Amino acid sequence: MQDLQTDAEGLLRLVYVSTATVPFGRDDLLALVRPIRVRNQVNAVTGLLVYDEGRFLQLLEGPQDEVEATFQRIRVDPRHRDVTVLFRAAARSRMFGEWQMGLVRLDDLPPERHLGLVDFVRFRLLPGSEDSTSAEEAWSWFEEFRERALSRATDR
Repeated sequence: MQDLQTDAEGLLRLVYVSTATVPFGRDDLLALVRPIRVRNQVNAVTGLLVYDEGRFLQLLEGPQDEVEATFQRIRVDPRHRDVTVLFRAAARSRMFGEWQMGLVRLDDLPPERHLGLVDFVRFRLLPGSEDSTSAEEAWSWFEEFRERALSRATDR
C-alpha cells in the first residue's frame, strides 16, 4: 500500500463526468464502490463519486500514475459512456484524503445539501448542452461540498 502522504509534486487531481449505461440503485452503487475502495487503498487513490439519475461526477486524487491508470480503467468500463474530463491538474494536497472513495447519491441528500449540484449534473453536464460546464464550476462544487457537508452522513 502506498503512503497517502505522497510527495505533493506527484499528486494529480482529475474530475470527470460520464453517463451510466445501466441504471444504478443504492445497492448497485455500493456493490460498485466496494472493490474500488480496496484497490484505491492499495494504490493511494482517494476521492468522491457523485451519482444522480444516470450521471456520474467523480473527483480522483493521488499519485499521478495511479490516478491516470484508474481513469483509463474507467474510460473502458462498459458501465460508462460519454466520459469527459472537466479538470486535470497537479495538486498540492488532497481534498478527500480520508476517503478511498466517498459516495454521494443526490437522492439520499436532503435538498438543502444538494448545494446546486442537481441542476449541475442533470442539465449542465448533458452532452451537447448549450450551457456548457466549466471546470471551475465543478471544482467550486467539490470545495463547497467538502466545507459544508463532509462532516455529515455520507458513505465513505
